[in-house]
Formats: sequence, C-alpha cells, structure tokens
Amino acid sequence: MGSRQKVDPTLKDWFNRVGVPPVGEVYFTITEGRLLRHYQRAGSDIINTTIAVPESLRHLVLQCAHDNCLSGHSGFKITLSNVQAYFSWPGLSNDVCCYSRSCHVCQVRPRVCSDRPAPFQPVTLVEIPFKRVIIDIVGPLPVSQNRYEYILTLVDLSTRWAEGVPLRHITAKDVAQSLFDLFCRLGFPCEIQSDRGQQFMSQILREFSTH
Repeated sequence: MGSRQKVDPTLKDWFNRVGVPPVGEVYFTITEGRLLRHYQRAGSDIINTTIAVPESLRHLVLQCAHDNCLSGHSGFKITLSNVQAYFSWPGLSNDVCCYSRSCHVCQVRPRVCSDRPAPFQPVTLVEIPFKRVIIDIVGPLPVSQNRYEYILTLVDLSTRWAEGVPLRHITAKDVAQSLFDLFCRLGFPCEIQSDRGQQFMSQILREFSTH
C-alpha cells in the first residue's frame, strides 16, 4: 500500500502536507509507511483516521462498498458513508456518485419504495428470552456462488440474539421450513413479529401446520 501511495500523482499534495500544521480540520501523517488522513471536527474530541487510497485500488474499494453481498447495492449516501469510514482520497465523493449511478445491477433492478412510511408502533419491553422474535427477509441481494439471493433474519427481542439463513427463494414454504429448522434448534417462541404483513404470516402459519 505504501509503495503505491508514493508513486500516485493524485496523492502528491497530501504527501506534501505531512508534518504541516493542520489546514482547518484536516491533517496528514505517515504511519508504518502508509499515508493517513485525519479529520477532527471543531469542538470535538473524536478524530476520524482513514487510509489514503491510491488510484489503482479505488475501484476495488468502491466495488466492496457497493457491490458486496453485505452492502446490497446501497444508494449513494450509504455507499459514501461506508467508504468514508475507512478510506479517503481526493474527489472521493464524486467517484462514489459516478460509481453508484453507473452500476448496471442498480439500473436494471426495479426500485421498490413505499408511498407512505408505516407509522411508528410502541414496542413493549421483553424480558423473557425467546418470548418474542422478529423475522424479516433481506434482499434481493447479488446472487451468491450457491445461488442464494435472500437472507431470512431472526432477532430475539430480549437477548438480541440474531440468526441468518440464506435463501434461494422466499415462498411461504421455503421461509416456513427455514423457521422450523431454526425453532427446532433454538426452541419455539411465544410470538413472531414481522413487517411482511398479515397475509405473508398467515401463509407461513399454514405451512407450519404441515410439519
């Protein structure tokens, strides 16, 4: 990394600022041979330290922050936040914007959005482990090597214990079978909560009756 940084012309100005008094809220150092950028907001004790990425590695960083299965092809703001948490380079924001807008997967996938956000609902405190669990489905995600495209998630509201099960399809039968396998291992909860709607949960419960 350090050798690539030194020969990168886009980082020359940052190297020249090493050891120079901070300009505004930003200053640069070299640690273990690597160029680091430090940002400290005025009046704050928190310093955000990121590694300066040479041009030859920026596409890889953007790919991991946007295309990775855990990133799920998020929009510009989330992708930018993911990158800025660990990396920096001149023109980073513009590069993230261009990469997100030119992503083929994002362009061909229909955007699913709600006309009106669901109202907030009060949540009672759950003290008994596995009394109430929340289930949800994450996806569609980039298809994995084993053809998985979704993740069934389960969170216990008392202990915050979380489970994730990869799924190829999200039919009521597939979800019910995965939940049944989880409950056989963890125990059956008293209540199951989901944002997927009454019809979806009813279909799952009907599938449960066949086990």
